[in-house]
Amino acid sequence: MRYSRKPVAFWHVPASARGSGQGLRRLVDRVREERATYIIERGGTAVAQIGPVEHKTFTVTDFEDFIRTAPCADEAYATAVDAAVRRHNKPRVTAQSVGTIVDTSVLIAIERGQVDPSVLRGLDPNEEVAIAAITASELLHGVHRLKSAVARTRAARFVELTIESLRVVPFDLDVARIHAQLDAELSAAGLSVGDADLMIAATAVSLDYRVATRDLRSFPRIHGLSVVRW
Repeated sequence: MRYSRKPVAFWHVPASARGSGQGLRRLVDRVREERATYIIERGGTAVAQIGPVEHKTFTVTDFEDFIRTAPCADEAYATAVDAAVRRHNKPRVTAQSVGTIVDTSVLIAIERGQVDPSVLRGLDPNEEVAIAAITASELLHGVHRLKSAVARTRAARFVELTIESLRVVPFDLDVARIHAQLDAELSAAGLSVGDADLMIAATAVSLDYRVATRDLRSFPRIHGLSVVRW
């Protein structure tokens, strides 16, 4: 079996199961890093292809509609998520932000009806709005903490709407590299930021996105990060 990416030369993969598995993992890494599509051939015949997944962009306009229509969950849910966030937890010149990573505090404020869609004025309505994977974890953590079945159902409805609507950006190798750099810079400066906030920041920096938050204590400490309050 061999892999190719037009017009790149074929990539030979060992015949053993173990070697093929390792080759496939390397191929997946290259697809992720290069955003390229590879053709898989067997006996000179193309049998499959592997490439990056295209995501529907959730825009600023979509997020404005989300703010207006998101169902409200039980107040106990917001309190539970707040507990999860607490548990986890001069800028360099960068390119202008082309999207926004929304942190948990903004989503909980939306759930409580505390975010006015007017905060989105001045943004390109076609910019992407997304969340980091750790934010999805914090939201789901809040659901699992609830003892009332009714409250869990209401909270789960809000959470599932959120993670189905917004792209959830994974904490992959690219984000991990930036996370390590930011963490080292903070340590060298004698500063600290909560684990979840640092993961959110690294996700945003990896995309050249800003972070939208209601908590302006931690994020402004992070070198190279654009921060807005929503």
